[in-house]
Amino acid sequence: MSLKKNYYKCLSVTENTKKNGDPYLFIRLENKDSIVDGYIWDNIDIYKNVVSEDGIYAIKYQIDSFNKASVLNIKNISPVEGSRYKKYGYTKSMVTMSPSKKNNFYLSEISKFILSREDKSLTALNDLMITNKRKILSTKLVESKYLTLKYFEMVEKTFISKADSKLFIHIIALHGLRLDINSLLEKLNANTRLYQGLSLYVNNNKGFIKKYKFIVDFIDDNLKNYINLKKESNKNDGKE
Repeated sequence: MSLKKNYYKCLSVTENTKKNGDPYLFIRLENKDSIVDGYIWDNIDIYKNVVSEDGIYAIKYQIDSFNKASVLNIKNISPVEGSRYKKYGYTKSMVTMSPSKKNNFYLSEISKFILSREDKSLTALNDLMITNKRKILSTKLVESKYLTLKYFEMVEKTFISKADSKLFIHIIALHGLRLDINSLLEKLNANTRLYQGLSLYVNNNKGFIKKYKFIVDFIDDNLKNYINLKKESNKNDGKE
């Protein structure tokens, strides 16, 4: 299979371990067209000292499928430094996605996450978000919601009960949006924990915080981390 080539900005890089104990690098990448996951399976000792957050890279890769998503199987990655790559046509705009396009991308990813659960209540949640798409996109919360959902997915089986999983997802998606969710409540069974939790969330905010403090703390902690990371990223961008 022939290799593809493109330029990307590294949003994050993590060293993980395969089931057999071998290390690999997981890299979150952005360019003007997409945000995508990339994996480096070989020569980890070399590349882990090359790749860093906010770095710009020329990447050679193959398209693979992992966890039902298209990912980059990275074969070679080189830092874009100085003017070396300008003669090949590189410009900074190639690795910068516009804010509106990024918001649409993350909202689409949130929708995919919600629908992947194949649950009627979550389908109803997705319908509500589609109806209010313009209002949601006008906020600055879409990216942080996506990242919070991804982190939730990572820790879900560790400490979150099945009874609370759906409520977690609903609150992460709805928190801070000030949407009218009566149409969503009408589609839910009034005797379920989900209905009761959402009703409390809408009608008695203090009561919800008291009963579901672990959900509120989870969202607040992730939002604070997101804000701090954005500040650091903006500082680094200002140095260029």
